[in-house]
Amino acid sequence: MAADVGILLVHGIGNQVRGETLVGFGEPIYTALKDRIELRPPDVNRLIRDGNLANGDRRDKVQLLDAFASPIPNTPSERDTPAYARFAINNGEGMMPTDWILAESHWASSFPPPPSRPVTLWMMWIVPWICFSYVARQFRIAINQSPKTGRAAAKSLAVMLLSILALPLIAPIALSLEITLLALLIASIVPLKAVEEFVRRLNAAISSVLGDCFIFTSSKIRQQSIVSKVLRDIDWLETNFGCERIIIVAHSQGAAVTHLALKKYCSNKISLLVTFGAGIVKLHQLEDKKRTRKIGFCLLVTMFAAVYEISAVAHHFAPDFIRGLPTWVGILSTVLFMGIAIFEGSVELTDQVKDQASKFADGGPRWVDFYASMDPVPNGPIFIPKAKDSRNAEVDSAELIESIELCNELSPIGDHTSYWENIDEFVPQLIDAIAAHGGARTFVRELTAIERIQASSFRRLKVFAKRIDDTIILIALFLFLFHSGHVASMGKELNTIIHDGCTIADCWSYSPLTTGTGAALLVYVLLSMLFSALRYLVELPSEEFEDVYFIFSATSAACHFIAVTALGWVLVVSNPEMFSWLATALQKIGSTTARDQSLVIGMAFGFLLMWSDLRRLDRLRRSLLEMNRS
Repeated sequence: MAADVGILLVHGIGNQVRGETLVGFGEPIYTALKDRIELRPPDVNRLIRDGNLANGDRRDKVQLLDAFASPIPNTPSERDTPAYARFAINNGEGMMPTDWILAESHWASSFPPPPSRPVTLWMMWIVPWICFSYVARQFRIAINQSPKTGRAAAKSLAVMLLSILALPLIAPIALSLEITLLALLIASIVPLKAVEEFVRRLNAAISSVLGDCFIFTSSKIRQQSIVSKVLRDIDWLETNFGCERIIIVAHSQGAAVTHLALKKYCSNKISLLVTFGAGIVKLHQLEDKKRTRKIGFCLLVTMFAAVYEISAVAHHFAPDFIRGLPTWVGILSTVLFMGIAIFEGSVELTDQVKDQASKFADGGPRWVDFYASMDPVPNGPIFIPKAKDSRNAEVDSAELIESIELCNELSPIGDHTSYWENIDEFVPQLIDAIAAHGGARTFVRELTAIERIQASSFRRLKVFAKRIDDTIILIALFLFLFHSGHVASMGKELNTIIHDGCTIADCWSYSPLTTGTGAALLVYVLLSMLFSALRYLVELPSEEFEDVYFIFSATSAACHFIAVTALGWVLVVSNPEMFSWLATALQKIGSTTARDQSLVIGMAFGFLLMWSDLRRLDRLRRSLLEMNRS
């Protein structure tokens, strides 16, 4: 068997089973390639554009030949065979088909899992640095930017100010995480079976995610075992299929594993390295012994600053030794913490990355790095200051690594795991990179600049609008749960309804506070699901922009109205004095209920949010029209 192009898929941290990465990574690549394949000769493409050839005929040009994704190998030969899928692309009459193979590098089972207690202690050691380095790097990115417009300059200034204001909040957050980890550590020695089982499962979940980072930075033997697995899979593509070109697509810690593997051996057949959500720089920092000692000092300063800040806000909770300290000591510790956070969090160890990228630039593979705007793992692009080539001449870092920013979910929690769901930006640009550097006789239609801008800008508009609604209902949930009296009152009414008209009344013995809290959480989940369902109705067509304009307007108005109405109801019920003027105004039409007041608030502010969305959408439409004219 021979293949023209081999694509090796390297997963990130986690407890993935064999074959999971092939399906999760390979399916979007295979589907996108089918949709983007161009037929040859050119007259066939003209028939497709003119509508005289069915679209299905084009998709039939990609034929799946073979696939192996069994999670449990049945024979010794399968044990050494990675999960893979082979397909052929028929390029048109008179041309030979192109054979492609997608293979998985499953390194998660290359080492025994680490004990949970060392992983927890290691996490307690690095948590403060992880927290403030996230904010400090955002500060550095804003400083290093060279804004070309007034709006971009204002955005950079806002990011810098928000980063400085957010730093004092990092210390209490780090302290709460340390207390949680300490409680988990203490609970692990409690001789109760139920507690032991709960702690064991929780530790297993933590170790399956962060245990890979712990192994990567603390055990050279296990690290080498992971790297060797990736090298064996690269060799498998070369020897078994004789691939003319090899492309590596690596996520998260898989990017760091691949980076180390290519330092040891980089085949001249590897033409492209694609990393996304890469944790290369962060893992190099955690590996550095000098940085580890500094992290210990940061831990002490962070904990003292956190205790002082919490004591300043809640003075009656302050320990006696804190109350006896002069005020300037606490202020000095907070200022010292902020200085350490900005300095240490901004210092990056990129020498190894720079050396490897320079070697790639001198005849090696092209390196393309994708990062989501709020993904905490890469936390922005890879900075390579003062980069030089083999002739010791300075080169632009963009020539070494092509960094591309994406908009996934605008969430620090969801951005790292939602790259393949970003079918507007990540998947199309990945296919462009594969087509440009694959070197095969395959004709993949390249996206135009207008198509890229249209898809990217509209995705940002959709995601931002949804994030606003999610934030509004989350604020409404916290405000409502903060007033326990209102929660209990609603729970009492619900308990009465349940006992009067439901068959489950006999087994429903929860307190009004529990019932009210559960009902509030259920409403929050249902509203989130409703917003997601409405947003999925907005599909971006290739040409009919007016249709998407109308659909987006309708769904945006509905979501904003529902979200602001929910928040308005919570505010009216919690603080009726604040909205007494609204109740007085509504008396003229004979209504003063909280429901009517919340509806008025929802219509007013929902309209403002919708107007803001439509302004951005209209600005996008105008820019696209200008690009079409030019």
